[in-house]
Amino acid sequence: MIDSASTLFGQPGAASFDTASLGLGDYYRALYSQVRNALRIAEPDSATVGVTSCVSGEGVSTVCQSVAIAAANQLRRPVLLLDAKESSRAPVGATAQAAGLFDILAGTAQPADCVRPGTARDVFVLSAGTPRAGNGCHFPAESFIELLAFLKKEFAFVLVDLPPCNELTSCLRIAGLLDGVLLVVEAERVRSQVVAHSRDHLFQAGARLIGVVLNKRRNHVPEWLYRRL
Repeated sequence: MIDSASTLFGQPGAASFDTASLGLGDYYRALYSQVRNALRIAEPDSATVGVTSCVSGEGVSTVCQSVAIAAANQLRRPVLLLDAKESSRAPVGATAQAAGLFDILAGTAQPADCVRPGTARDVFVLSAGTPRAGNGCHFPAESFIELLAFLKKEFAFVLVDLPPCNELTSCLRIAGLLDGVLLVVEAERVRSQVVAHSRDHLFQAGARLIGVVLNKRRNHVPEWLYRRL
């Protein structure tokens, strides 16, 4: 079923990402491996993992794209990057005005019409599409559960780009429906109390928090000295 993704959604882009220039590599490959180990998922089983943050701008989309590419490179099978943010740009490889997740949930589009090849081999993207009227409080959970079941049959790994973890977004209503969640924290920006608050919100929502990613960490030791330590 997973191998049919190329047939259903088109051929993936032939060009690969330049992992060196994008800062990808061993870190994200190791992160992906740790995620699968934490979930105790054995191939060929699929998994759905959400990535969220305490506040906006902590690098969630970058982490999502990087892990998706690492997963595709390791699995050599189709991987999906799903944008679940109510108001966001379309992810890499998708058209800004393309129908997407919220159109599927509203019953006005089908997955085969919305999932598109990304610019990395074996990475596909499903953009947010057109947000429905209202906010995260009205998120259609049952429709999303059905969609996840379908996507897990078609893709080896589904990575969900979530909005920040608070009551004003759909994050808490989505997180508990996924196999696991990663919390991205920007180093030296977010206070520990805020991180703890977000963690508690996720637990209360029934989410399985499988790890915290410390992002944008700055090295205060000069590079020449760091290499000698």
